Amino acid sequence: MRLRVEWAYIGILLIAPFLLFHGVLGAYWRADDPAILLHAVSSPGLSAFYDPLVWRKLSPSNLTPWLTLSFQLDHRLAGAAPAFFYAHQVIACAAVAVAAYVLARSWAPPLVAFLGGLLFLVGAPTASVAELLMTRHYLEGLLLALLALLAFLRALERRQLRWAWMGSLAYALAVTAKEVYVPLVLILLAVPRGGLRERLRMVWPFLIVAGLYVPWRGYMLGALLGGYAAQTGSPGSALVEIGHAALRLPALVLGPQWRVLGAALLVLLAIGVRRHLHFAALAGVVALAVLAPLIPLVRSPGITGPDRYLFVPWFVLCMGVTFLARIGWAHRQDARWAVLAPVLLCGVLAGFSLSYQHAERAVRAPVYREFEVQGRFIDQAQARQGMVPSDGLLAGYWYATGLLGLRAQAGAAGPVMLIRGFPQQAPVDVLFRYDAARQDMRPVEGALQPFIAQWTASDQSDPLVVDLRLYDAAASWKLGPYDQGQYFIVSESTGRYPIPREGRIKIVFDTLSFQIQHQSPEGRLTASPVLNVQPGGHVAWSRP
Repeated sequence: MRLRVEWAYIGILLIAPFLLFHGVLGAYWRADDPAILLHAVSSPGLSAFYDPLVWRKLSPSNLTPWLTLSFQLDHRLAGAAPAFFYAHQVIACAAVAVAAYVLARSWAPPLVAFLGGLLFLVGAPTASVAELLMTRHYLEGLLLALLALLAFLRALERRQLRWAWMGSLAYALAVTAKEVYVPLVLILLAVPRGGLRERLRMVWPFLIVAGLYVPWRGYMLGALLGGYAAQTGSPGSALVEIGHAALRLPALVLGPQWRVLGAALLVLLAIGVRRHLHFAALAGVVALAVLAPLIPLVRSPGITGPDRYLFVPWFVLCMGVTFLARIGWAHRQDARWAVLAPVLLCGVLAGFSLSYQHAERAVRAPVYREFEVQGRFIDQAQARQGMVPSDGLLAGYWYATGLLGLRAQAGAAGPVMLIRGFPQQAPVDVLFRYDAARQDMRPVEGALQPFIAQWTASDQSDPLVVDLRLYDAAASWKLGPYDQGQYFIVSESTGRYPIPREGRIKIVFDTLSFQIQHQSPEGRLTASPVLNVQPGGHVAWSRP
């Protein structure tokens, strides 16, 4: 009977992701998906794992070649069919939920373990990852990390090193999926299973993987630290930013009811620490392993919502709830509420989390729609058709360049892109733009050529100062002379991207042909001519 119940729980966890996220099966490419797919089909074999020049074409900031491999496999099986990619995504989510259940069963009864897996699925960070193909490596990396942890626990249980070796293989794959899984080795040393000597005997295959990861990362990226922004500012200002980000985390993870839910979790944590003092050490190690990788992201791009950056912290929180609930369950002889309280807490937390997930998905839906509609147009546009990219697409222009690159590989030219203030690159007979109210592409009304002339025009007389350096994996700049208004870097590669007056960012270009624009608070637009710079080069231009 108990075995049937457990299989029923597993079946529900396998089905639940399809009930929650079935809408993505009809979705188109989103966000960075086309750029990753272009990199996958352009990278020969496993070269993304060992060739720095191949990998850095996708990212100079992070090392995640597993994502390229995962896209390569889907493309080999189904071609450029988004539905197949999304089905793979949802299946991966279901596999993680089942692995979470199996892990929680190591310490919790079936019902609590099931509720922990269900809680993971209804979280807002989980939805943000499940609905974006570009974040698949978080899902599959977590699955591999869980397999590594389960194998390590089996090694301790059976005292067989071969399980540790199998776990270290899963760990090696997990760290190629995402850097956030590298600190797993610290958690292995702190798990409350066996003695320290036994854990040390079983952990050394994992330590070998972690040791090899460091030089591999340095070789592939040319740096050991990650993050998107180059290091700027003082250590003091960085600590202040980290502190502010830490204070925002509870609200971002738990949603509008974070105060009530956070207080309940703190009470449960206090009970756990009081009954099992070793739990405090375990909680500290896990928190360090999970939160430390977030530090480089605080400054850029910032931790501003329940997205992929909070995916692993959310999973750990769900597992932590089941671990703490186990303490109450273990003392069920003390009072009836000790059995019911963990179940009620998981149920209440799941209800609030599902509501938060729905609210966040509703916020993201128009953004996804904006990209998908324009993406389908780029994919299907005819010769001499043009489009005016929306502001959202211009800020995430890698999407457009990825689709255009895929079309070029197929021997087809994409639509002409008309970017505000940037010279027209090719003739256009029909021009379309995204209508946010109708969520569709509509022809531009009125006379075409006067519109194009006005749209691509910019002032060429007002003062403007440009000082930009392009390194092998970064760009730095100083612009002037205006303190007010907004600067943009504009090109066929970057779109029209807002930038501060002075900054530095990790980025890779062979050659960058760009324009700097400044838009005053009153709307007046002035621009530089199109400038060119190669890696290692420097552009210093000013007017007058």
